Amino acid sequence: MSEHRRSEGGAPLPDHFRSVAADIMDYAARRDGVWMDVGSGTGGLGLALAAGHNGVTLLLDPDEQALVKALARAAERGLVDRVVPLIGSAEKIPLPAGAVDVVVSRGSFFFWRDRAAGLRDIHRVLRPGGKAMIGGGHWHLAVL
Repeated sequence: MSEHRRSEGGAPLPDHFRSVAADIMDYAARRDGVWMDVGSGTGGLGLALAAGHNGVTLLLDPDEQALVKALARAAERGLVDRVVPLIGSAEKIPLPAGAVDVVVSRGSFFFWRDRAAGLRDIHRVLRPGGKAMIGGGHWHLAVL
């Protein structure tokens, strides 16, 4: 089954992840470094970010099967050498402090078991001067 959303008439809808990724990259004001998509699932936003910058994109999700699908999609798009899957959650990110330049999470916030702990751990892994954008499903945004 296609991963693209379809209109009522069956025509594919535009890929909204590209426009969201472009907005994030404009906000972050950079096109390099280590980026992380928290709650990446099958890689929709994370892969759009990886395609738009010159650094590495970490895909963090607790669901191993979702990450396997994300890697397959990355391979189809020629991005597999710029994407790294990580099994984990926002509350316990398996990285040292200060390891990430930009953290993004769109739509996973409502599924975190402990939102305050997740925000603390995101802050922990951000490098000094790093940026984070945490949003709901339709981009209710909190910026760290």
